[in-house]
Amino acid sequence: MTLAVSMRAQQSLADMSRSAAMMNSVMPVGDTDGLPSPPSTLEDALHSLYTSADVIFTGEVTAVERNDEIVTVRFQVIEGIRGVSDGATYVLREWAGLWVDEPSRYVVKEQRLMLLRANSACGYASPAGGVGAFVMHGDSVQGSVDLRWLAVQVAAPAHNTVQPAAQTFAAVEPTAKSDISQMDRAVVTSMLRAWRRLEVAQ
Repeated sequence: MTLAVSMRAQQSLADMSRSAAMMNSVMPVGDTDGLPSPPSTLEDALHSLYTSADVIFTGEVTAVERNDEIVTVRFQVIEGIRGVSDGATYVLREWAGLWVDEPSRYVVKEQRLMLLRANSACGYASPAGGVGAFVMHGDSVQGSVDLRWLAVQVAAPAHNTVQPAAQTFAAVEPTAKSDISQMDRAVVTSMLRAWRRLEVAQ
């Protein structure tokens, strides 16, 4: 019981710290009254999430194992972007309490884009910013990524679409969508890979 309480407390503190860090990184200080302002594009919000993640990959859920304290989720990595290689198995461990109100957090055969923080002292990893576990639909050519939890942080008008920076993503031509929370899988992974290449080159 003592171990369980300690693990929950550490996880709660870690989540609070990550949320605060995410708010600081995604929402730069405004020029007028010192209040934070949200990112103006979904690309900006995704880049801030990218910078706060230690492990990034696309993968398919292959197994979900639960007990009273821990839920273990196994992924077959499709594309490793940071901290894991293509084709590897990534094991995500979460405190079981997170699943009480959300019993289907991850589903076998579901494909996800995962941006994760490093494991905590308890051995748990968690989505960067509290939102970095995005469901992917379709395939790598015609599929999309559901970024609705990230899109709510964007203060852009509803008609605004993602415009990757020309110097970095010249080869990427995103398809305009009326719902900016649904972005082409190819566009998202191309941006993440380009950011990673720039990071490695520096």
